Amino acid sequence: GLPAVIVAITLGINHTNNYIKIADVCWLSKTPFYAAFLAPVGVILTFNLTIMFLAICRRSSVKSENESEHETKKMRVFGIFSLTLLFVLSWVVAFIAVEEEAEVFHIIFIIFNILLGMFIFIFYCIYKKDATDVIFPYVSEQQKWIKKNTYEK
Repeated sequence: GLPAVIVAITLGINHTNNYIKIADVCWLSKTPFYAAFLAPVGVILTFNLTIMFLAICRRSSVKSENESEHETKKMRVFGIFSLTLLFVLSWVVAFIAVEEEAEVFHIIFIIFNILLGMFIFIFYCIYKKDATDVIFPYVSEQQKWIKKNTYEK
């Protein structure tokens, strides 16, 4: 796929001078690093921000018929904005982590990714009626089974 093309181009330019050793790890030197790693990630971030902006504009331009629908729309816009903000912040911190080589940025990157996963789970699993209709009956059945097989014996 596309990653293989990026690696092939990076190796093809000058494969012997593109690598440096940082803390016992072989890594791309500055110019190839920017071209092979940061440029594609920057394109992805730009694409995501553009899609977020278009989605928010489209959501806000549609008229709501009632108050409940308006609140649902506000919650969805908040979800889209928050998800994109966490995604962008985590990759900005990743840029800084690679450039600065400070462990604190790696920890912040991990925390942002954990928050991103929690956010996706909460807003797109817990708050979705069709997902809760599937999850909660299963959980309820498991609780009944546990009570029956542990407490009653």
